[in-house]
Amino acid sequence: LTGRPLLADVIATANWQTDTSPDGTTTLTLPGIAHAERRDSPLPGGGSVVLIAETTERRQVDDRLRQIQRIEALGKVSGEVAHDFGNILSTISSSLHLMEGAPPERQGGLRQTIASAVEIGSALTGRLLAFARRQHLAPETVDLPSLVEGMADLAGFALRDEIELVLDLPDTPLPELLGKSPRQALADAEGRRRVEALVTEGEATSRRREVRAAWGRVRGALGLPDVPALEIRDPLATVPPMRWHRLDMAIIPLDQLRALFLTALDAGFEQAAERAAGSLASRPDATPEDRWEGYGAELQSAESTVERLELIGKLRGIAKEIKANDGMLDVAELRVRMQRGDELEATRLLEHLRRDHGRDQQVIQALAEVLMEAGVDLEGMAARGGGPAAGGPGRSAAAAAATPPQAGKLWTPGGGEPAAAGGGEKKIWTPD
Repeated sequence: LTGRPLLADVIATANWQTDTSPDGTTTLTLPGIAHAERRDSPLPGGGSVVLIAETTERRQVDDRLRQIQRIEALGKVSGEVAHDFGNILSTISSSLHLMEGAPPERQGGLRQTIASAVEIGSALTGRLLAFARRQHLAPETVDLPSLVEGMADLAGFALRDEIELVLDLPDTPLPELLGKSPRQALADAEGRRRVEALVTEGEATSRRREVRAAWGRVRGALGLPDVPALEIRDPLATVPPMRWHRLDMAIIPLDQLRALFLTALDAGFEQAAERAAGSLASRPDATPEDRWEGYGAELQSAESTVERLELIGKLRGIAKEIKANDGMLDVAELRVRMQRGDELEATRLLEHLRRDHGRDQQVIQALAEVLMEAGVDLEGMAARGGGPAAGGPGRSAAAAAATPPQAGKLWTPGGGEPAAAGGGEKKIWTPD
């Protein structure tokens, strides 16, 4: 080997930049051109075997996926803010409706509910403007913990599902409490009412279960009493929306329960909608259509893949009973299977979608979204012949991606023709 250049010299001469990750993998980057990974395996007698794998295409896919995630995060923030304002307007509208027939002794409490909703809306507007950097910002000394807590809800909307947002509010001054911390505000009756309203709103409207649980921990840390279940049979006419999650769903008549579920779901009162959905799905007097709606709502809020698959199985049984189209269930299960890396089941679902739902535009659009989430370049597939011309009339790029693998070949969503088992570049199916 005397006279041959050292690998390190070759890398340095070509201007590759090197970086070592915590797991010991060395990455090589030629800025703006190429990426590679280097792995060294020491030999017993000295020296080592060096494996360099080209990763440029994977990095490009990762970059596209991050861009999609950024757009998705922006959409989540917009949607959640709209939900919050819808909650505020629903609270004001319901309180005004209840005031029309309420006795004088209840008028004061309903006015306070409206005032609290207006204050929450004003604070939300301020945080939203600050988040968008549209306020006139003057340099000043701030209480950083208070500022961070004030932005926590907007930041939480943009976080991915695997990231947990922890709330620790008891000793933090909040604008909703006129600059007092929750513990300080509990010292007087008006402050206590504000604290209760703040915690109740968090419990009623938070879309993620761990956030609702965090609000429950805040209630316990502040010493606020647990509110007993409300045993009311006609809640839409008598109970403010912020308290719907406290209802005893088991005693509500089925027609009232249906209306409560749909209203809570539409207005963004997530915990009430989730509890009403669970009751609809389990009640013996519920129709198959009721159970379909209930399990469907539970599927939207399920947080583990095991729970999602279990609910999809229940929905499939009801779909047969009511003769419903199972194409969207196939797409929902496909998303879960790809998240779990279950190649065989994902391949089966793609083939079923291609065969039975290739002309259903709603199903194909949902399938395209799932494949894009997995980093599949649908535009590139269409350019390579995956569009309508390749698949026949009405066949979309998403449907073309459902072509099953040939025997003995490895398959990658969007990877085109699988690589031959005996040679060429093999692509292993690993959706991110």
